[in-house]
Amino acid sequence: MAPPATISSPCWSIVSKSPRTALRPTSKPSLRSSSGVVSSTADRAPRSSRQRRLATKLGAVTPREVLTTLHVLALITFVELTIRWVSLPRLTRLLGVRLDLGSASPPSRPYRLSTLPPRARRRLRCTRRVANHWPFSAGPCLRRSLVAGRLLRDLDPSLRLGVAGSGDELHAHSWLEIDGRPLERLAGFNAFVERSGA
Repeated sequence: MAPPATISSPCWSIVSKSPRTALRPTSKPSLRSSSGVVSSTADRAPRSSRQRRLATKLGAVTPREVLTTLHVLALITFVELTIRWVSLPRLTRLLGVRLDLGSASPPSRPYRLSTLPPRARRRLRCTRRVANHWPFSAGPCLRRSLVAGRLLRDLDPSLRLGVAGSGDELHAHSWLEIDGRPLERLAGFNAFVERSGA
């Protein structure tokens, strides 16, 4: 085991030998190891730009964000465990989310998220973050909509289903609407409407 490094130069040096001896700061102390390599204390723990970005990102996460993310994880796990065994109407009732299959109006322009309360915006942000990295489904839109609908239920959102494309190229999608306006941009999707008597 190599011996510990020792300080080879002091932080202060004498600049005059007169009766009024003056001291001035020198450069940062260096460390000299047994191999004779001198390194500055500033070089001992270099921080890469990647480490700085990570520290900045982690510093921006508030305790409320962490708690909301944990809440989202619990909800999306519940949804994942039940979505294959429970019908969608029943699952929406369990979560307290209104399923709208009767409105034939096409999706209108998106709802302005900036007008939502800060708590609602935080819940949407955390839900999207978790759902976009959820490994147990190829398309997370239904799970994301169910979880977000549960968290935003005090705003009375409605869950909508829709399709885009034609023939063999059909793409299904689900989204939330508040006051008849979707919370995301929808290009080419037509809302699914349940036929009467079906």
